Amino acid sequence: MLRRRAVERLLRAAAGRGWRSRDRGVRALAEAVARGDPLRDRSAAAVPLLLDYLGLQPAVMGPPESRPPPDALVDLLRAAARSFVDQAAREAVCARARSGDEEAVAAVRDAGYLPVDEADRAAVLAVTRQWDRYHDLDPDGRLLATVYADAPERTRFTLRAAARADGQADMIRMMLGTDPADRLRAFRVGESGDLVDGTIAAGRHDDLWRLVPRLRYRDALYAAGRLEEAGWRPGRPDEQALFGTLRGALGQTVRDDTRIAVPAHDVLLTRLSLAVRVGQTSLPWQGGADPIELAMAPDGSMVTVVGRNAVWVWNVATGAVHQHAGTRFRTQLAGALPPGPRPAAVVAGGHDRDGPVFLVRGGEDEPATVHALAAGTDRQLGQTPRPRALLPLPADPAASGDPASRARVLTVAGGPTVQLWGTTGELGPARVLPDAGPPNRPYRASPYMNACAISLDGRRLAVVDAGNWAHVYDLTTDAVLGHASLRAHSSTPFHDATVRFTPDGQHLIAVGGSGDVMVRVAPELPVVATSTSGHYLPWSAVVLPRARAVVSVVPRSPLVVHSLFRGAETQTIDVGGAPTAVAASADGDWLAVLVDRSQICAYDLRAARLAIVPLGDATPDDLTTVESLLSTRRESLDAHQRAHLAALAALLRHRLRHEIHLVGAVPVPEGRNPAPAARHDIELGDTSPGDTDSGDTDSGDTDSGGPA
Repeated sequence: MLRRRAVERLLRAAAGRGWRSRDRGVRALAEAVARGDPLRDRSAAAVPLLLDYLGLQPAVMGPPESRPPPDALVDLLRAAARSFVDQAAREAVCARARSGDEEAVAAVRDAGYLPVDEADRAAVLAVTRQWDRYHDLDPDGRLLATVYADAPERTRFTLRAAARADGQADMIRMMLGTDPADRLRAFRVGESGDLVDGTIAAGRHDDLWRLVPRLRYRDALYAAGRLEEAGWRPGRPDEQALFGTLRGALGQTVRDDTRIAVPAHDVLLTRLSLAVRVGQTSLPWQGGADPIELAMAPDGSMVTVVGRNAVWVWNVATGAVHQHAGTRFRTQLAGALPPGPRPAAVVAGGHDRDGPVFLVRGGEDEPATVHALAAGTDRQLGQTPRPRALLPLPADPAASGDPASRARVLTVAGGPTVQLWGTTGELGPARVLPDAGPPNRPYRASPYMNACAISLDGRRLAVVDAGNWAHVYDLTTDAVLGHASLRAHSSTPFHDATVRFTPDGQHLIAVGGSGDVMVRVAPELPVVATSTSGHYLPWSAVVLPRARAVVSVVPRSPLVVHSLFRGAETQTIDVGGAPTAVAASADGDWLAVLVDRSQICAYDLRAARLAIVPLGDATPDDLTTVESLLSTRRESLDAHQRAHLAALAALLRHRLRHEIHLVGAVPVPEGRNPAPAARHDIELGDTSPGDTDSGDTDSGDTDSGGPA
């Protein structure tokens, strides 16, 4: 047995930088472990050194230390990895196996290593594909589901890959959750593909087909493509028609080179543009500067373009630009501006829930006047000092009193200073929020702000100061909730940054820089960088690189970012020019784009939203929306959109046709006790109490199809 000092020397040598001394150190360390030396309780520290050395791959024109170890040393290292006697070292090898290390997986399987914790043991048995032992330990899959829920993404992928490779579809289902509806809603990127692949590998084609109408549309197309590759066809005529429609959409996708139909489960849909253009108009734009605001009404019916010297209001339905007496005109604000030494200019604007509200000012340091424009009438509400932003507030159905006196917008000035406004004027005095952040941060005394945002519930305010520090306030108490430096997350300065709260109000999305392409419509938010220290949580920054503006972050709707970022799972909207500004309605269903400072385009995003949420959550109103787009907007749809909207409508129609929708209480015959109907669980293949899903029972739960 080696002495402690000798063990420490071996560990240092094995971790050294010089490849010759490292070879000698790793060899000596492996020899000690292979002969059963416990290394004075330090064998766990030897695990990464030995396994990392095994994982070295040859590099073209690389340094000598990047070359793979000699064959004799590989054999010695593998023998050592199977010879650990200390339980801590065995636990470390098992942890590496759970993360997908192939050498660790082989060592665990050959040496019979198992963790002490029962749930971890189930995960290791699954990763090493010891299915008989796994099913004895975890017959109902609960242990594996527990591990999967808290595991990092690499471990999740390893578990799914092991189950998929051996056709363990039931295990994939259990890992993804015990409640079918919640599981489908919570699918991450790659999980649904693994579920489809695992079900195909298990030969359970009928189960997969019954699952298709409840998946996300993207995943439903992928499942249809895999079923077609397997030579399976449904047996019932109505299902054959649905399958043919999906194949048509899939064929259109292949012609558009979108790569959704390839067998690889990790290739994501890169073009599924279901954003339907519903209107377009030209503006008599004057001046070379970009507009400072583009705002959209909550219902998507009106779009306001706020410029330095004019405001245009576009009625999307009628196509009129602030129509008056049948003529098109722009609303000039010169006579309504406060006097000042510099030319009057609008500095911010936006729609509240009842109409456009805009902010004007007369000079750099002059007080600004808040105006409300409704039905062609300009009403002056009051003045506020040095404003930097105007934020529409969400509607509060529980608010009492005169609706006209309720708060509609919030103005934010340097300090920061906030003030509430209603349609009758200011509601209470301006409030100065406390200073936040380190006292020595850059630009602490500057009143200038890069950006600000308000949460969906109107209770939290985020302010990005001139030093690129983000501060979050509770507007109900004016307390500081947290702060973080955006520079700490990215080397790119966040000048003119745009921030938005996530729907739960617990994170900020911050973007800065420049861009000219509309991309990224996806439900997932990639956390590129977050801070996990002290008071920075939970309001940490989600930084989207190379982005220009976040315009919509709302529940069950696409995340729309004006950006140059081209990552996986993006949706691009071709607007026919260079987008100057973008805006979205409050519910995220409508989008407005200003192109080349002169053209405004409006898009209906409701079909795009339906394409990224589980179709099991869709309602009859959603089907009506898609059918309406197909009938009323058919001329503006390209072949790609027509094929996919037709497939989406067919899926919704099939699912809703085979469901029983009950309104009100269910009548129960006298003398009988009400009992819940049996619901066949498509995803788990069992029967449990719940709502009847006759889409499964119509066919008697027998095979609805077979090989073509």
